Amino acid sequence: MDSESLQLQDLVPAEPFVHSSGWPWWAWVLVALGVLLLAVWLRAMFRKGQSSEAPNLQLIHDQALQLAMEKIDLAAQQTAVQAAATTCSEAIRRYLATVASDPSLYETHEEFLARHEALNSFPAELKEEVSNTFNRLAKMKYGKSPAGDPGVIASEGRSLLTQLHENLPA
Repeated sequence: MDSESLQLQDLVPAEPFVHSSGWPWWAWVLVALGVLLLAVWLRAMFRKGQSSEAPNLQLIHDQALQLAMEKIDLAAQQTAVQAAATTCSEAIRRYLATVASDPSLYETHEEFLARHEALNSFPAELKEEVSNTFNRLAKMKYGKSPAGDPGVIASEGRSLLTQLHENLPA
């Protein structure tokens, strides 16, 4: 027996043979930064959603009135009664669609009159005035020989819009 074969040898280090099961330190730093940036972005989005104010309804109503009045002023400048009545009717209907969510803009004259719940949020006298105005405008728009003055049509339209604006539901 050989004396060398019985001698104890130094142990072979195991580290080169063991596979590391984790990520390198720099990968963990990148993950932490990504999570931090995501948290900051989500917080900013949440605050932005909270801080945005509800639209100012009074401002929207005033803008709708201004736009309708401008359209009616155009109706007053037209020479044809039918064109003036059509412009005035469209301006009033668009105003009602904006401030009262009324579908009259997309209805025929007959559909509007047949709809009993039309403009329920307004006083009964004003509903009647709107109906009468639309009747007069329809006669001018669709009549065979319409009679009327574009200036008077515009004046009546302005008056009705003013009444509607003053009686807006809360």
